[in-house]
Amino acid sequence: MRGSRLWRGYIAMLSVDPKWRGLGIGTRLVQASMDRMMQSGAAEIVLETEVDNRDALRLYERLGFIREKRLFRFYLNGKDSFRLVLPIPPRQSAAHDIGMAPPRRAFFPDAIL
Repeated sequence: MRGSRLWRGYIAMLSVDPKWRGLGIGTRLVQASMDRMMQSGAAEIVLETEVDNRDALRLYERLGFIREKRLFRFYLNGKDSFRLVLPIPPRQSAAHDIGMAPPRRAFFPDAIL
């Protein structure tokens, strides 16, 4: 809409110690961040990750993020990055009017919440 501002959430850095990986910690951290941003009215959530970080790409894509673009030599080490984005549909006006949190999207596994 012309004249409106897009509220964008951003996940800057996330890392789980290798000895604790595979336990769902990263997934829960990302989902908690996503929930907070969605409740705050974010229209989308963005992040970057190295193009060769397959585990991170798999995690984010499983949560609904899509690759928006490749950023060449994005990191100080010279590696390329993918910018990923998660578009968030507008809140349903009835839920917003009575102060309810937006409905959860289908890609949220209930076991992790």
